[in-house]
Amino acid sequence: MDLLTPSSLVVFAVIGVLAVAWYPILFTTYITFIFSAIALSDVIMTMCIPVLLVSRNLFRKITNSISHYGWPLITLAFEALGRNKLVFTGEDIVLHQSHNNGSDRNALVLINHTYHCDWLLAFSLGERTGRIGNIKIAMKSVIKYIPFVGVGIWAMGFIFLSRKWQDDRHKIARAYSHLKNDGEPFWFVTHPEGSRFNEKNLQASQEFAKSRPQEVPLLKNILVPRVKGFSSAVISMKGAVDAVYDLTVAYKRHPASFFALFYGNKPTEIHIHLRRFPIASVPVDQGDHEIGNWLYQRYTEKDELLQHFKDKGHFPGQSLAHLNRFNWRKYIVNLVCCFMVAVSMATPGLYGIANTMDHSYMVTFGIFVGEKFGPLLELGQYTPQNDSETSCVVDDIFYHFELDSFPFMIGVQSLSGSHGFVISYSDGTNQGILYQSDLHHQYWGSANDAVGGVVYVFSMDLSSDNAIVTRFSMVAKVAQTSVLPSTFASLTGAVFGADGNINGIAFNFNDLEIDLFQYAPQQSQLTIYSHIYHLAPGIEILNKLGLQSSMSGTSLTTRLWVGKPEEDTLLVTYDIISGTPSTVSLQNIVVSFNYV
Repeated sequence: MDLLTPSSLVVFAVIGVLAVAWYPILFTTYITFIFSAIALSDVIMTMCIPVLLVSRNLFRKITNSISHYGWPLITLAFEALGRNKLVFTGEDIVLHQSHNNGSDRNALVLINHTYHCDWLLAFSLGERTGRIGNIKIAMKSVIKYIPFVGVGIWAMGFIFLSRKWQDDRHKIARAYSHLKNDGEPFWFVTHPEGSRFNEKNLQASQEFAKSRPQEVPLLKNILVPRVKGFSSAVISMKGAVDAVYDLTVAYKRHPASFFALFYGNKPTEIHIHLRRFPIASVPVDQGDHEIGNWLYQRYTEKDELLQHFKDKGHFPGQSLAHLNRFNWRKYIVNLVCCFMVAVSMATPGLYGIANTMDHSYMVTFGIFVGEKFGPLLELGQYTPQNDSETSCVVDDIFYHFELDSFPFMIGVQSLSGSHGFVISYSDGTNQGILYQSDLHHQYWGSANDAVGGVVYVFSMDLSSDNAIVTRFSMVAKVAQTSVLPSTFASLTGAVFGADGNINGIAFNFNDLEIDLFQYAPQQSQLTIYSHIYHLAPGIEILNKLGLQSSMSGTSLTTRLWVGKPEEDTLLVTYDIISGTPSTVSLQNIVVSFNYV
């Protein structure tokens, strides 16, 4: 395979990015607005925490008001931009809301856990009933470590759980006490099953039911609920909760991934059957056993509803037409505010591009958004075959992992002596490395700079019937600088072609540079043009650094150049089996390799 030219690689990358036309641009822009607004909301709520010292009720009023104007933007993206259709059937819960002269001020909301986005449906219903700012959800404890986001969600009154009853019961009791005594309306949303529905979990659930045939119902379309959490909720909030809302959820077609719900190219239809049970119908005073029987009966009915949906394609009863419509026009003001927030947050970052990152410091980590990524590319790492060999670690090792839960967190860890950093992921149980660098890479500053920032990784895939997948990734680094508090680091686009080749382009906004690459798996060849266009002061356009690696048998041939590809070339052929360089050709340049 001939060496690619920068111009042809630019054409490949630009065509690939534009192949998905206006919609991804609109989607990315809107999502940027949303996350800018949510980030600002989290910051504001974090700043309001001292209000707790004065009045908890005032603090809850402030955070609920912020949530009331922030969360609808998510439902707007989910329903209007994603073009997903919601079909409500059953009892009209709107009529029971206290602000509509109904009796229900506080409610416990049960949702069968079917998919990642089940919690979104509670917000969609809350938007229609005027309760979206009062929704509280139990979430994985790992979420609380996200800078500002974690604190902001905590400030909203959400509960972080480790899914271990011995560890969680005291947190739950304290959280329920706050909900009960804060004086503000609330909807507490919970998934009594504790796990998402899939064949593996269904089999385990049915085995549990068969082991206790006199106590636990055998369900076919839903998991057996866990009684302890629900019982603890209704007992702890006795006298505060007016009703239990039961939402039975079914999907016409499961989306390929969580973010596929927002693309709009393959919208789905989601059916929600609503039922309301006055709290007086729950045997709160009769102990866990009777409460458990009540919950099992509700889930037996939910199982029958889901079977009806399987057979008929819809839930029984008339559609609640007034709930099915989403009035996006009333959120135009929110969108304008989001735009202003996004611009105000981006402008300092753009101004800070020309400034070095001196005095920056590490905060923590970000989020890796994705659901199903197989091992895609592993570069620059050699595992020794015996004790006499050394391992070689090169810059920019990036991995994609098969992830079976969402979201995963990325940790940014400074290596010894500030000579490098690692981006790792953790779901609370498993850990692994996603990326590592030695800080000479211009994305992250020079080795003389302190490691700094919060790294946020956002990626999305758009695919067609021709098996061409375009992936966009945005990597943002937020750091405290001597000039401004934040900067946006890079934007990358990659085209996964039907021929198996991967063409990509990366924009480094900190140094106004463009990197290009192509990976050809069939030829086992990677070509990287690093800093191919360097727009430094003086607007220089220079082929600053290039690298090409190809694999043949057990030999790894690497070509490095500074300047143009035909000049200043270092060629190294590395034998994978012996672990020794077999051929070195050096022209007009001295480059050192470090083996650690």
